[in-house]
Amino acid sequence: MEKSDYRERFIASFPFQPEVIDVLYKRWGSFPTFQRTRGVLRLLSLVVYLLKDTQRPFIRLGDFDLKNDEIKRELIKHIGPEYDSIIAQDLTSRAAGAKKVDRSLGNAYTPFSFGSVAATAIFLYSFSGGPERGATISEVKLASCDPSSPSSIVVEAVSKLKENLFYLSDEGLFFTNQPNLNRILLTRMECITDLKPEEKYLLTGTLAKEYLDILLWPNNSKDIADTNRLKLVIQRNRDRCKEFLENYGECPRVYRNTLIFLCPLESERINFESFLKKKLAWQLIEKDKTLHITDEQKKEIRYRTKKTEMEAKDRIRGLYRTVLLPLKDEFKEIDLGIPTYGAETTIDKEIYERLRNEGEILERLAPLSLKEKYLKDRDYVETKNILESLFKTPGEIRVVSDEVLKDCIKEGIKQGLFGVGDIENEKPICRHFKDEFSPEIVDGEILIKAELCLLETKGGISDEVFQLCIKKIRQSQTIEILNKVAEEIYLSNLSTNQKEIIEGEIKRKRDELTGATPLPHREKYQEISLKLNVPAGKLSDIVRMIPYLKTKFNQVKVKVEISAQEGEITISDYEDKIKETINQSNMIVEDENLK
Repeated sequence: MEKSDYRERFIASFPFQPEVIDVLYKRWGSFPTFQRTRGVLRLLSLVVYLLKDTQRPFIRLGDFDLKNDEIKRELIKHIGPEYDSIIAQDLTSRAAGAKKVDRSLGNAYTPFSFGSVAATAIFLYSFSGGPERGATISEVKLASCDPSSPSSIVVEAVSKLKENLFYLSDEGLFFTNQPNLNRILLTRMECITDLKPEEKYLLTGTLAKEYLDILLWPNNSKDIADTNRLKLVIQRNRDRCKEFLENYGECPRVYRNTLIFLCPLESERINFESFLKKKLAWQLIEKDKTLHITDEQKKEIRYRTKKTEMEAKDRIRGLYRTVLLPLKDEFKEIDLGIPTYGAETTIDKEIYERLRNEGEILERLAPLSLKEKYLKDRDYVETKNILESLFKTPGEIRVVSDEVLKDCIKEGIKQGLFGVGDIENEKPICRHFKDEFSPEIVDGEILIKAELCLLETKGGISDEVFQLCIKKIRQSQTIEILNKVAEEIYLSNLSTNQKEIIEGEIKRKRDELTGATPLPHREKYQEISLKLNVPAGKLSDIVRMIPYLKTKFNQVKVKVEISAQEGEITISDYEDKIKETINQSNMIVEDENLK
């Protein structure tokens, strides 16, 4: 219709929109029981009377007040008394779907009640004495619009009405006396009470169990193993996180820094459970073959069922988004945020990558940071104590495994940032510095300051002091004096080379004082044969000696003499554990004496 024609029609029907006259005269007037002229005039006079104190510039179909008994009775006597309760349930009661839409459009549009206005317009368009019924979205926009608001808000209101009204047809914009899918859905949702199994099922489907050990809804702290492996503990609420962190059954938990907690964001719980009920309800409706529904409704049910299944992963991720990391006295909270729609990653992978990117989980540890943390104010520290601290102390560096520390120490030794050794005579002895060495992280193995390692390998005491020590040895007149001088010298921080020279000087002086015949002086040995009595725990020193000998001699043979006394071993253990090891190592037994 041309704008000029519509303008002429509007002038003729003012203060009513032309659609008000058309719907009452042509639609409602087609009912045999409706007095076309008198009935229309009576309805119009009722509407005008109710709006006389308002500031409305004109009267729309949506302005008919269906709460008014006279207006309502005038309408429902032609369409059936069942519409009395339908009007209340969908349009006029405070809990009606139209009122919910009014409130959902935001404070800026609340005074306009676009949900109720659009629903009223649709209701009046819904009936006639002939086949004609319902409205188009354009007709609803025209019958509900307000000069001060964009027409798009009416489109949004209609969309929300479709989701909230129980008697708005699933096949068009008109009311019927048969409940629509929304009503069927609500009925089924009211029967669903236990959501925990479905929530757990959805959670399980979003976990890969590839990056962390997963504990889903543990009932008892004993259910969470007290090991040094990183664990993601998923809680349905956060109330027991502290209890699980501190306890392992009846005992205190040891490896506390290995626990990472994932909890739901409680503000999302209501929306999530509403979604979950809808998901389960659609599944029940789809399986129910007793429902009398149209093919179009069946198609809609399949669509809604599939849609909720596709949304489920994002919904469960939107709920479980709070990560708690143990600190000394509390938890550090990390919000994973809103999920990326359609993301393929699993929750545990997302958490692992987020924590790794933020430095909360380390796959690699920098040797310099290890040096600064553990050797800044001390000369040495046990490697095993470092590893235990990483796993046990809440808030410490969190590594994925002990290999991270081993690789870090190996690299630090190679770079000369620190050395590795052990304690001998209550002093740290550097065994590896600026060389290739893989630590074992065992008792007695220590990380040593680079400065101490440099003293052992490069300098020791000064040349002047060193020459003075040699002079004292050579001037010793008795064994007692020599022993005292030797004891004083050994307390000095000798380098490895200085120590070897001092030991030679002491031996020569001792031979001289005791009258022992010294070995002829030689610059080199062409052959070495040693039979050693090795103290327990020192076999590794012998093992380190062999590669050096192989650089000096073409042929190096090593024989091991074992003498085990003051105990017993069963013959079967000897055969299985001792002889079998010898055989597998291709060793030859030259002499065997068993008693």
